[in-house]
Amino acid sequence: MYRKFSVRSVILLLIFAVIIAISPAIGSEAASYLFKYKEYKNNTKIKYSGVVPAYIIDGVTVDTSKTPSIINERGIAMCDAATVFKAADVKVSYSKVNKTVTFKYNGNKLILYLNTTRAVYNSNEIQASCESYRVKYLDSGKTVSFVPSRFVAETLGMSYEWSSAKQTVTIKTPLRLEYGGETQNYTGKLATLNVNGKDIDNSDYPSLLFSNNALINEELVFNELEEAEINYNNKTGDISISCGDINIEMTEGSTVTFVNGVMDVCPTAPLWIKNYQTGTSGLYIPGRYVFEKLGYTYSWNSTTYKSTITYVANKTGIFKADYTVAGVYNSTNSTIGTASDTFRQEFELPIPDDISPKSVEIKDKLYNNMFIIELAGDYSDFYSSGIENTGEAVRQISILYYPLTDTTRINVCMRTDENNIVLGYKETYTKKSIKFTFDRPKNLFDKIIILDAGHGGTDPGTRHEGYNEKDVNFAIIYTYCKELFDKSDIKVFYSRNDD
Repeated sequence: MYRKFSVRSVILLLIFAVIIAISPAIGSEAASYLFKYKEYKNNTKIKYSGVVPAYIIDGVTVDTSKTPSIINERGIAMCDAATVFKAADVKVSYSKVNKTVTFKYNGNKLILYLNTTRAVYNSNEIQASCESYRVKYLDSGKTVSFVPSRFVAETLGMSYEWSSAKQTVTIKTPLRLEYGGETQNYTGKLATLNVNGKDIDNSDYPSLLFSNNALINEELVFNELEEAEINYNNKTGDISISCGDINIEMTEGSTVTFVNGVMDVCPTAPLWIKNYQTGTSGLYIPGRYVFEKLGYTYSWNSTTYKSTITYVANKTGIFKADYTVAGVYNSTNSTIGTASDTFRQEFELPIPDDISPKSVEIKDKLYNNMFIIELAGDYSDFYSSGIENTGEAVRQISILYYPLTDTTRINVCMRTDENNIVLGYKETYTKKSIKFTFDRPKNLFDKIIILDAGHGGTDPGTRHEGYNEKDVNFAIIYTYCKELFDKSDIKVFYSRNDD
């Protein structure tokens, strides 16, 4: 049986069916994206519905409401270059002719080429983590440059943290510090200080982390200590620290120290530091090294970033070393000569009969103006007399025995010439001794290479996806290159052997 429908009824039914069919889609579309933008490279309109990162720079939230950021298909946060980085006092410019975005910050210059990963940092070609490109927000009509925010921030020396829980990027701009005659960016943590149970206000002189060691402003500490004192000669850079029967001699910018007259090496050199952010300057010393040598208790809280220094009765100011001194031989010449082009000194070290001279380990640490000769066993008596140090090149030869490791260590502390160039050494072997010749390296070797791992310490170099350039440089230079050159006839000097 057939039912008849009028033309009008059929039309109404069709309209109703279409409305039912498309209404879920309309509602879904309205809720499926947050904003729309156009990518100029592919002439593509994008309806974005993903995570919209928020940005906090030096504790201040950046207003990105008119130019919201995105997370691209590779999980990289892309932001409007101008909105975000101008909030960090970066000069940002776009060139339509060159198709580039340029960032200028603290004397550094980063250029990103649009629609490619090509980048140039301070005239050096590098690769960005992903392509940058121009987009237009369809709602506001604003046209901006999308750039990978982590890559830009870390390349410019800023610290960068992403919180997936808060969907927030936190960027901290570096401190500008001046030390060693240069101005540096500092992106490390700022540490606090407690002395004898009292929290010290060091906001104007925050402690700084160098090579994982806290450098502490000396005045803040020694103002709180009655039993210890420090003297600093700002013309020569000489530092003298004493407590009871313990005396530490240091020099600004040098890791070589003398503890009760015996040469030692601290992990981080004391520095005179000017802080441009606080407008203060002062002498900073390696806290753990100094105060543990003086007999105080030193502790470091890696969660709160606090150094705690505590007086210990009947221990502080009482010299306790993990070694015994077999002999200390200082140079009879207090200053190095300048009359000739040579500073040659020869020294023959006798080797005990039960040891082959070629099996003796020599650790080259000329970046600290020294090298170390180590022998397994106690040879204190063997080296307790008969060593002379009469030349100009060697400042001190000390013979130390370490009972815990049953090791005899011979420290040879070198001088520098009148141009502050470290003197080198060359060893030759006999059946019962090692002969060392000290002089300027150019007078000792035909082939010399200096390998500089680049960056280090508070200078991480370029950062990319959690990797620091300084660490990659170090792995290449001090692992692979060292293995190669140790087997050659080329003398290699290294600018650093740690961070």
